[in-house]
Amino acid sequence: MCKFVIFIIVLFGCTYVYSDVTIPHSPITIDRAKGKTILLFIQLPCQSEGEKYCTGMYSINMKNNKMNFIFSFNDWKVISVFSVNIPGKPVFVLSTKTSDVKNLKGKYYRALQFEVIEGNDGVYVDFFPKEPQYDKFNYCFDGIDENNNIVSCSFKDSSSIRKELINIYRGI
Repeated sequence: MCKFVIFIIVLFGCTYVYSDVTIPHSPITIDRAKGKTILLFIQLPCQSEGEKYCTGMYSINMKNNKMNFIFSFNDWKVISVFSVNIPGKPVFVLSTKTSDVKNLKGKYYRALQFEVIEGNDGVYVDFFPKEPQYDKFNYCFDGIDENNNIVSCSFKDSSSIRKELINIYRGI
């Protein structure tokens, strides 16, 4: 798979050396009635200062073989990609980041939703920044706070988030 990804990166004009490319999460195939798309997560050197590597999310539409950049997770680590297996619902990407706040020791978790769009030209995945996200799944902290209290995030894995989403979609 790495050679395939390197081929795609070269094909689209990137000039990164093989040793600079990391695949932080396995590719995900999304299969819908109007086609398939493959989600790729590629970690490359960041352009901004202070961050060594950034993870980018890309979608390859298998009907027309077009690759689109979707989102940059910057220094957040992608740990899970999942859906609730209900037609018409989005895909979620769960990521984590170690706290860089002085008096907090622990990790933040967030689950961002990405829309799966079906059209005559295939299936795409996209991120709409103005689309409301579920606040309870974003910047959920797990660790020790500034008062040395243990704080536990209830939504740091895909199964607990999926269970909560199903309840939300059912109106429970």
